[in-house]
Amino acid sequence: MSAGDHAPRPLAGVRVLDLSWIIAGPFAARLLADFGADVIKVESRKRMEVGRANRTPLFGVLPGDANSDPDSGGYFQDANSGKRSCTVNLGSAEGRELLQRLVAASDVVLCNLAGDQLEQWGAGYERARDLNPGVIVVNMPSMESSGPRARWRGFGDMFAGVAGLKSVSGHPGEPSLPWGHQYADFSSNPFHAAIAVLAALEHRDRTGEGQFIELSQYESTIAIMGPALLEYGATGSAPAPIGNDDASACPHDFFRCAGEDSWCAIAVYDDRQWQTLVALSGVDALRDTRFATLDGRRAAGEEIRDALEAWTRAFDRHELAEQLQAAGVPAGPYQTIPDSVHRDPTLGGNQFHETAPGDHPSGRSFLIHRNPIRSRAHPPVTSRAPLIGEHTFEVLTEVLGLSADEIADYAAAGAME
Repeated sequence: MSAGDHAPRPLAGVRVLDLSWIIAGPFAARLLADFGADVIKVESRKRMEVGRANRTPLFGVLPGDANSDPDSGGYFQDANSGKRSCTVNLGSAEGRELLQRLVAASDVVLCNLAGDQLEQWGAGYERARDLNPGVIVVNMPSMESSGPRARWRGFGDMFAGVAGLKSVSGHPGEPSLPWGHQYADFSSNPFHAAIAVLAALEHRDRTGEGQFIELSQYESTIAIMGPALLEYGATGSAPAPIGNDDASACPHDFFRCAGEDSWCAIAVYDDRQWQTLVALSGVDALRDTRFATLDGRRAAGEEIRDALEAWTRAFDRHELAEQLQAAGVPAGPYQTIPDSVHRDPTLGGNQFHETAPGDHPSGRSFLIHRNPIRSRAHPPVTSRAPLIGEHTFEVLTEVLGLSADEIADYAAAGAME
């Protein structure tokens, strides 16, 4: 832990009420927690947050029956570190009353469920504003907060399909890529939401005004499609999958290296980089005047690929990438998860991935990623995710000022399940 870990963080004093599930919303709130926001995750044992357990063993059965442990969900640990967990049964009138009291005590309310879910809980923006005039409500529906698609639901991979991302991904003539992860959930959607919160907080600091922000996850995912949309607008033709090809570079592909399933990505964007590549020892077959220009190289793409791969097969992929980068040729090794965690000089060795404290109350340890934003003056801090309901009493007493008798009454009414 560095000295900066003890310094006040930029969002200290900001309270975020996190009513989101799985990845996009929770990760947005986690980004704020890393920088000091007090993020209260409202959840319920009556309807468990899907990310809390690995009930569907996507990557196999975990040891120690961790698949059925609500405090061992891998998604949850990574997307909810640094938060407080407060269990509230929003299916009960008393639970919804507690929710409204929490809204009144919060700066930001974040939800990524159905478009009108906040209204159904009695915490839509109009009601939230009555309770707390300066509140910032960020709604992250699949499609829209109101209208014919307000009740549509979906996950990141669906957004990649409906936004057109899959239509331009993969190799020509082959089926769409069956991505194993929800790409948009870890990229555009949570970061757009976090930026929206920061902008709204800045606006409130200047004006005192809260506001409602709709961040459609569908629209946020489409934002990744900028180049493809520009191409369609300029040419009238729908872009198609091009695999590893790039119209502005050649070669631009993965090349087989020594060992099983071992590859190195190499990209040459200009004639200077090409001359640097062919000056290396062992690539005599590429020293042909036909390849001196980009047009010439693209016309002989397969020939260049075969000759280059005959050379790369002799190299360790990591050593080859280092050699090419040192010479000025863009390159990078194809890495496995163990490579990125242990071997990579930038990410490995606990520089980007971090093991959650070994004294985790569940008795397990978790590998999670650090915040990729490196702020030297006020560095983000990563800490473990909460156990379900771990901070319920703390939140109800410290944030809402409830007495033990009042909490007992709410508990008896089933509001805290």
